[in-house]
Amino acid sequence: MDDLPTSDEDLWQRVVRDDQVALRSLFDRHFASLCEFAHAMLKRPDWAEEVVSDVFIVLYRKRSELNVTGKLRPYLFRSVRNRALNRLRDESATRLEISFDDFDALPEPTDPAKVLLYREFASEVERLLASIPAKQQVVFRLHRVEGFTHHEIAEILGISPHTVRNHMVAALRFLDRHFRPDLDSEFCRRSSDG
Repeated sequence: MDDLPTSDEDLWQRVVRDDQVALRSLFDRHFASLCEFAHAMLKRPDWAEEVVSDVFIVLYRKRSELNVTGKLRPYLFRSVRNRALNRLRDESATRLEISFDDFDALPEPTDPAKVLLYREFASEVERLLASIPAKQQVVFRLHRVEGFTHHEIAEILGISPHTVRNHMVAALRFLDRHFRPDLDSEFCRRSSDG
């Protein structure tokens, strides 16, 4: 496996040529983050794994028919999103709730006193994020936890980059108001400029 290309796009080209080792490499590389994303939508780890596995099965079966343009990772997230939404529709789910059980945007400290403060802070962030609209939660998680750019998130969710930016600004303002109510919201102005 050492001779495999490192980029997703190179691996995808090998999959198109029926290279199952390349498919396995893509699967191993993206399975965990795709499952976390699907679990956030579905709230059931078994459904999340099923949805992600189905996406890879369809990718392989239709590899010669699919025209994947651009980066493969956003395409995978978009495919998982669509399949998860179909699953929710099929199960007659009425609400889309996002769980931040494994939210880990900051590295956990090693000093015991700081560990306690960190855990309290992370718990408070999770509680606050649960109170913002679902779309803002998804955008926040994709950007801050998964590391996608605004353009990639827009592509994944089928919305404009401007809408992604608005969701991020709203989420950050909400967090800023909670954590710094006495300050003049300089953080939000800075984050909305970039």
